Amino acid sequence: MFSLTHFLTGRTSVRSMVLVVWAVATIVFAAKSEALFGVRNLDSDDVMRLVQVRDLLGGQGWFDLVQHRVAPDGLIMHWSRIVDLGIASLILFFGTVFPPDLAERAAGALWPTLLLGPALVAVAAIAERLGGRRAMPLGVILFCLIGPAGAQFYPGRIDHHNVQLLACLVTAAAMLRLDGGRAGGVVAGLGAAVMLSVGIETLPVLVVLCAAVGLLLAGDPVRYRAGAMAFGLWIALGSVALTALTIPSAQIAAAHCDAISAPYLAAAIVGGLGLAGMALLGAGFPAIGRWITLAAVGAAVAAAVAFFGPACLRGPVSEIDPRLLPIWLNGVQEMEPLWPAFARGDRLAVGSVGYLGLGLVAVVLAWRFADARRRNALALVATLQAVAFLVALGQIRGVYYANAFAAPLIAAGVVALQGMLRVPSGHRNALTLAAIIVISSCSFIAKAITPDPAQASSRPASAAADSSGLLGCAEPATYKAIRNVAPGVVLAGIDLGPFLLASSPTHSVLGAPYHRNVDGILASYTLLSAGVDKAEALLRARGVVAVVMCGPVPNVRAPGSLARALENDVVPPWLSAIETGTAARLFVLR
Repeated sequence: MFSLTHFLTGRTSVRSMVLVVWAVATIVFAAKSEALFGVRNLDSDDVMRLVQVRDLLGGQGWFDLVQHRVAPDGLIMHWSRIVDLGIASLILFFGTVFPPDLAERAAGALWPTLLLGPALVAVAAIAERLGGRRAMPLGVILFCLIGPAGAQFYPGRIDHHNVQLLACLVTAAAMLRLDGGRAGGVVAGLGAAVMLSVGIETLPVLVVLCAAVGLLLAGDPVRYRAGAMAFGLWIALGSVALTALTIPSAQIAAAHCDAISAPYLAAAIVGGLGLAGMALLGAGFPAIGRWITLAAVGAAVAAAVAFFGPACLRGPVSEIDPRLLPIWLNGVQEMEPLWPAFARGDRLAVGSVGYLGLGLVAVVLAWRFADARRRNALALVATLQAVAFLVALGQIRGVYYANAFAAPLIAAGVVALQGMLRVPSGHRNALTLAAIIVISSCSFIAKAITPDPAQASSRPASAAADSSGLLGCAEPATYKAIRNVAPGVVLAGIDLGPFLLASSPTHSVLGAPYHRNVDGILASYTLLSAGVDKAEALLRARGVVAVVMCGPVPNVRAPGSLARALENDVVPPWLSAIETGTAARLFVLR
């Protein structure tokens, strides 16, 4: 029977160590989660994922990726059914013994916990290749302690980031074993296909991984022949299979740059088969011939993307409507560049820069004691961390991946430091414990020297709403009141859309925090910005039956607007205020 632990690490005994860390981390993560289940205190993406899974279980077609209750015409989601399948399966399983609400809560708690186990195995495998067996336990412990990476596996995190992070780690771990035969290539190729299918956020990391296969193959075609051939075939076959099984044919043919479609699928096929062909024939080429062939494969991949979707050469965000930037996207926390966040003392940014520095120091330390094979591994993982950090310079969510790769790098550095200091074997555990305390203190230091997010007045308006006001709006009582309102469209701040959809099956929303929802976001902004005297006619024309407010509406500044009036408790006569008992306020059109 195939064992991921045994394959990635070569040591079945590692299973016990990973199991202990997994159990402890699960308990700690559960304790740190203010609310494990339900709608309250979850990210808007987690809640929208729950809505999507509910619709699937309620009879919506597998290939119907439209969120039909996002007005005016429905919203085609760019998320993968791969994640929906796992969560829906758990809900069905728990539904055999629990009522529906409890089944959802149990599934929401268990899903990220199940993903954490194989993620820790992959981290252990990477750490072993970088620093030897003694780096493995330290690597998995640090992964759990480094906030941005470990936090993706908190109970209730059912969006796609943890699945992407898991696929990324497994792919990297298998890549470090390409010289062991075709098994490493198969696992790495399938992992890369999952990365591409689940989301395009990891595209820069995936490009580095694919380029690394080509570089290794060009440098030593005999040693890496079997692994590289398997990688190329399985990234191509896996991408085709996953796309065919999860995406409607009409969307496959379309050139969407924010999800897998014709441009990226063509790149996976051309690049994968190109690498496989190079592995098959490259051993007979001279060195210059192999490098020319590799360059030709890269050019063919770029040409395939340019042919099917030239805009995608500019990246996944190339198709975003620029009108969304000032009224919404510029204030989304995970889309903010790293340095502005660091400059104002954002905890995530400050801690992440610290871990990057530790990772770089660790590479220098480990390099000194590494042989050629280990140096190749160090170079790859350090490059992955650096590329993820470069992504974070544009979008801070890149730190999830940068910090994940920092954990095994730092572990390898600590082991190397023990060798430099010639620490006796009896004292190594003490030094390792000291390293854990010092390294994990980056998060505590960042927390101590940075302001409370809820009180950081210089923070972008929508980000502040996302961290404080939004959680106040995620109160069950608020949505119970909405259920008593006649079916129709609810107008609210953009970030509230998923919570409203999750809490009332009979209502639609205009705004939801997704870049494809251009018409809905623009309409929400227009209605909330309209003057009180004109707003009534506009709302009724859109079929709006209720308005939900929770603190300031981000980026709506007009003093005479409907949003400003309701924030100042000035309720126009055509609205009736409904008591909710929460931070949110509900107004129903008379």
